[in-house]
Parts: sequence; structure tokens; C-alpha cells
Amino acid sequence: MTIDGALPEELDYFSPEFNDNFDEIIAEILEERPIVRASGMWIVTRHEDVRAVANDWETFTSSRGTIPWNESGAHFRPTAVDPPLHPHFRDPFAKLFAPRAIGPLEPFMRQEARALVAAIKEKRECDLDADLSATYISNVFFSGVLGLPREVAPKMLELINRWNLPPFDQEALAEYGRYVDEILRSQLEVPERSPMIEALLNLEVDGEPVAWEDKCNTLSLLIVGGLDTTINAINQSLLHLATHPDLRAELVDDPSLIPAAVEEFIRRYPGVVGLGRSATRDLELHGQKIKQGDRVMVGFGTAARDPRMFDDPLEIDVHRQAQGHLAFGSGIHRCLGSHFARLEVRVALEEFLAAIPHFTLDPESQPRITTGIGREVHGVRLLIGDELG
Repeated sequence: MTIDGALPEELDYFSPEFNDNFDEIIAEILEERPIVRASGMWIVTRHEDVRAVANDWETFTSSRGTIPWNESGAHFRPTAVDPPLHPHFRDPFAKLFAPRAIGPLEPFMRQEARALVAAIKEKRECDLDADLSATYISNVFFSGVLGLPREVAPKMLELINRWNLPPFDQEALAEYGRYVDEILRSQLEVPERSPMIEALLNLEVDGEPVAWEDKCNTLSLLIVGGLDTTINAINQSLLHLATHPDLRAELVDDPSLIPAAVEEFIRRYPGVVGLGRSATRDLELHGQKIKQGDRVMVGFGTAARDPRMFDDPLEIDVHRQAQGHLAFGSGIHRCLGSHFARLEVRVALEEFLAAIPHFTLDPESQPRITTGIGREVHGVRLLIGDELG
């Protein structure tokens, strides 16, 4: 945070000032410091450096956990393992998230989105979390991808938000792990499991089945990655459109621009601000000495705002080429579900804008933006109607 016009030597990442002035502080950091100390960790900020660190798993290991500020908990597979273990946990799912594999789910996505949007249109108001994003993503991901009962999603989301956002409830993380264990055990007697669960239960390393705990940790990652980040992408996108009527009108008039808009929304409002690594050796980056064992945040969210990479980075420009962004990460730990997430968000926006071209933010709505591993918005309420323009 800026104090008397200058950045302090170490930032308080968890302070209200940092949360409330995130864009301004990050812009200042990007201008002045390619690497900054914050709450006991180093944040690598600039696009070029973030890509380099994310690709150097030998120097910046994930094996000590991916929560940036400490090594406790959330040792999910495959993000928290490096080679040679890493491909054993990633490769079985890569083909299941490939564009050819997820494409057939689009009609199901549209069916789910249309039903929710129709109800919103009739009600003429919308709580984004309850009425659209959380319900839509939960239904699509749990039913369409995991083949799990969609009824388990609300509890999953409640636990994820408790451990993933300040004040970072560690008991919620433990409870989340126990609940994932319970859900996975319930699948053991299911005669026809989804390809995703089947791949999970058959995970092997060098021909030997992996431990049950590792299977649960892998499912834990699939769920948190498949729910939280995409819900936030839809919330951020529709909040932006509710407060930028010119852009909304442009997308309504020319829906072919929606895929480019999705890419921009994901770049501008990445679901993951940064993930944690640990330095495996002493090194120096831009003159700053990093010691072996130091915690490092790979700043995917700050890289998305780097003016060296993107002109006017805080603007949503549907005519720019934003494919170079790092919102889905980079290197061996790049998000497995990036194609799936893009499709989910695109379908949601296409269906919403086709049915509801006019909406605005409820003046009594008080959106809450919270910074943790991600930067999430909740409490968004929209009003629907032609008279609102």
C-alpha cells in the first residue's frame, strides 16, 4: 500500500487498504518493483518474470504447497507436485479436458444457462451468485463433468470460500478434505462412474495405485479449480457489463465479439492472483536476494496488468489480442481446465445477453471484492428491464 506517496519495504497483503486499492497499488508496484515483499512472501509481478518463474519448476518448486504465504495445507495434486510425479497426476485428465472432449458438453451448458436466465428475466432482478453463476457452474461441473450429485456443490463452495478467502479458516480446509473423502468414497460402489472419476480412482505411479489421500487431494483440486474461479469469472464479467453500457451494447449488437470479451474479462479479472512456490536455492532476481526456502507468489494477476505487455491494461478492449495473458498460468502447472472454463463463461454470457440485453447494477447492491489466492466478487445484484438501458 502507498504510505505518504511511497511503497513501504514490505506490504501487508491482507490489509483492507491493499484489498480496497488493489489496482492502484499493483500499478505502482509494476512501475517501481519487479519483485516486492508482502506478508512474508516475495511477489514476482511483471509478465516476463512471472512466465519465467512459472516455467522454472526446478528453482521454484510447488512441492511445498501452493498457498503463497505458507506451506500449510492444500497440497493438491497435480499442482503441488513436480516431475517426475507430476505427469502421473496430470496426464490422465489432460485428454478429458481437451477441446474435443469438452465440446459435446456445450448443449448441456446452454440448457442449464437458458433455464436460469429465463427465471431471472421473469423475476426482473438477479443475485449473480444465487441466481446464476454458482448454480450454473455447480450444475455443469458436478453433473456434466464429475458425474457427482449437484446437491453437494453448495457445501463445497461454502467450505472453499472459508479457507480460500480471508481470514483463511484452516478448520474449513480440513473439513473440506474430509468432505471430499466422503464424496469420493461414495463413488466406489457406483456401477457407472464418469470418465473423470474413473480416471481419478485408477491413478497410478509407475504401475502402482496411488494412495487414497492422493486421490482425494486430486479431486480436491478438480473441485476448487472447477467451481470457484469460473463462478468469479462470470460474476466479474456481468458486473463489468452492468456498469459499462457501451460495451454491453456492442456485444449485444455483435455476439461474435463475445469470445474476445471472455478472453479480456479473464485477463482483467483473473480467478487466481497468484500461486505459491518455494525457492530451492539461493538466487537473485532484479537485484533482490531470495534465499532457499523463501516463499514466492507467482503473480499471474499482476502480470495481467503489466503495461509492458498490454496497453491500458485495466481497460476491457475486445479488439485487442489478449491471448498472451497468464490468467491460466504457465508451464507444467498451467490450468488443465482452461478450454472448459472459457466455454462455460462464453455460453453463460451468450445466453444472458441474448435474453437480457438491458441490465444495470442495483444502486442498493454492495459488491464485495476480497483478495486471497484469488480476487473474488460477491454480493452483485442486477436489475433487469428495457427502461434501465
